[in-house]
Amino acid sequence: MDGSDLEVARPTVDVTSAAPPDASRLESNGSRRGLLEMLRYLVVSAVALGIDVGAMAVALRVLHLDYLTAATIGFSLGLCVNYVLARTWAFASRVSRVRNRLAEFAVFAAIGVVGLVINDAIIAVVTESLRVDPLVSKIVAAGVVFAWNFFLRRYVLFRNSAQLTSSQG
Repeated sequence: MDGSDLEVARPTVDVTSAAPPDASRLESNGSRRGLLEMLRYLVVSAVALGIDVGAMAVALRVLHLDYLTAATIGFSLGLCVNYVLARTWAFASRVSRVRNRLAEFAVFAAIGVVGLVINDAIIAVVTESLRVDPLVSKIVAAGVVFAWNFFLRRYVLFRNSAQLTSSQG
């Protein structure tokens, strides 16, 4: 038996009757992935916020720095923690639009700098107009800045690896 008398069964596909992929299932998987990323980014942001607020509290209460200087120091430390955790965990399944890690951090930080401006503006307005403690104002600012950072980082900096593959083809 030399193998020439063996017939290999090849599957046939009738493309005229093939059903299209279930779009609702695809959307559902994308929605679940997006929700998972948002939840992971929420955890990342909570850790970064803890560092941010902790450093701000130390700068305010121990070092007696101006509240906007304290907010900027805390925000900067939180930004670095946020980058490492977002890159390695929250958006790990995504591909950066920027190939160089230093350049990627620069884009990440640029989004964060705009977030810092929003952060400091909200803290100043809430603290001065409502006469509340700057740490209370920080909580208000944190919610707004979270939304800003998540959406820009998810949709501008990190994109779905499937989107990257299809756009290059």
